[in-house]
Amino acid sequence: MNLISYRLDTADLMSATSEPTHEGVVIDDARFATIIESHRRHGITPRRVDAWTIEQAGAPPTPFVWSVRKTRRTLGNAAASLVISGQQRTVAAAVRAEMGHHLDLAVRGWANRGTLSWWIAEQSPVAQGIITAEAVAWASDICDIAERSLARFTAPSDLYIDLPTCRTSWRARRDLLNDDGSVMVRVRGGAPSTTAGAGLRADLAMATVAARGEVGPARIVGIWPQAGMALALNSDEITVAVGIRDLTAASKVLAGIPSAPSPRERQLA
Repeated sequence: MNLISYRLDTADLMSATSEPTHEGVVIDDARFATIIESHRRHGITPRRVDAWTIEQAGAPPTPFVWSVRKTRRTLGNAAASLVISGQQRTVAAAVRAEMGHHLDLAVRGWANRGTLSWWIAEQSPVAQGIITAEAVAWASDICDIAERSLARFTAPSDLYIDLPTCRTSWRARRDLLNDDGSVMVRVRGGAPSTTAGAGLRADLAMATVAARGEVGPARIVGIWPQAGMALALNSDEITVAVGIRDLTAASKVLAGIPSAPSPRERQLA
C-alpha cells in the first residue's frame, strides 16, 4: 500500500490536500453487479460494514451507545459545516447553535428515545458542558484544516451505500471534501494504528463505488491532529480492488463465513 506520510505544518498539509494530477477510478454497472453478487452468496444476515470494521479485522460491532466521543464528531462536523459555509462566524457559536437545536427538539417532544437529541437532553449541565467543549475542539480542527489547505473544502455528510438484495450496507466516513470531489479527508482522534491504512483504503473504495458510473475520489487523506500527522492514499485500480476485497471479506466474517476469498471472488473484486 503506497501510503504517503505528512506532518501537519502548513506546507505539508497543502501538499497532502492539493488537487491530484491523476483521476480516480470509475465503477461501472457491471462491476457493481459483481460486488452485489459476491455479497449475496454470503447469506442474507443484515450487515453494516465501515472502515472501522476493516481496521478491527471484521470483529462484530458492539451495540451502539451514545458517548461524548461519539457525539463530538456529529456535533463538530455539523458546526464546522456552518462555519465553512458562512452561516456562523465562530466555531463556538456554531456548536452552541447545534446544541440548542438538539435541546429544542427534545423539549418539544420531537426527539425519539435513543436519538442524539434525546441523549443530550438527558445529560447533566456539567456533562453538556463537556460535550460542548469536545465538539468545539473537533470542529476547530476541521475548520483549521480547511483554512490551511489550498483547495476549497466543504464539510459533507457521510456516504451510505446499500447493496440491493443482500441486506448489506456500507458507510464511508468523510469529514471534508474539496469542490470537485477529488480529495476526501478523514479526521481521526489519537494516533494512527497499524491498520489505519486499510481503513483509509476501505473509505476510498466505498466512495468510489458510491460514485458509480462517474469518477471517484482520486485521493483520501487521513489526518490525526493530536498526533500532528497525516496519511494520504492515492486511488488506482489496484487500491480500489483491494479495498472492495477487504469489504467483501469483512462481510463474510460478519455472516460467520471464513474470510479467505475464493479465486472467483478475487476475480470479481
